[in-house]
Amino acid sequence: MIFGIRFIKFLSFFFVVFFVAHGVALYSFLYWKVSWLDIVMHFLGGALVASAMVWWVYFSGRISLPRLSFFFTLTLILGGVALIGVLWEFFEFLVDKFITKNNYIDLLQLGVIDTMKDLFMDILGGLAVGLLFLYERKKQTKEQT
Repeated sequence: MIFGIRFIKFLSFFFVVFFVAHGVALYSFLYWKVSWLDIVMHFLGGALVASAMVWWVYFSGRISLPRLSFFFTLTLILGGVALIGVLWEFFEFLVDKFITKNNYIDLLQLGVIDTMKDLFMDILGGLAVGLLFLYERKKQTKEQT
């Protein structure tokens, strides 16, 4: 099973690699030089958040939830990914507005399109992990019966 005992080690490694890659991309201006890198990073970010949620809710032992249905499990995962994605977009806006002093307001229409694309990719990455988790859970249930 993918979400077994070694999952937390994988998740920790994925977390470190993701944020190192993000730091390198920012430092080297790769997000501006390689137009598709932002898309990939948002997909991976959504997958990272969804993986962390799956571990925290289902495997950490900190939350005691009943076995939720397919729909509610996927809604929980995607809702968490969407929330973190929106918070990240607010963070990006605040950094652009107050730290880098970019004129974000003049680019509002372009900013809205970019934000919607980013959130879509976040949710798509979360959906991939959510569906993988549900598939693995269903497979494990069949093996136990």
